Amino acid sequence: FMSMERFFDILASLRYTDAEEPSSYFDPFFHVRQMEVEWNKNMADKFLPSWISMLDTSVMEWHDRDTCPAWMVFGQKE
Repeated sequence: FMSMERFFDILASLRYTDAEEPSSYFDPFFHVRQMEVEWNKNMADKFLPSWISMLDTSVMEWHDRDTCPAWMVFGQKE
């Protein structure tokens, strides 16, 4: 058994990166940037794009774009 307070203390300590936070600018994705770089390196080694690759158009739509951490707009193909 673990108290909820202890669980939240442990949860607050978990990190995706061991890099230093940049002090010269604000990066809202700092905590996942290293994971993204490693993911992209892994995908470059493992994934071979071909004619069968496609972009799924059923992307989840956000109800409030202000809650989306990185708002992007993709034009719909005619």
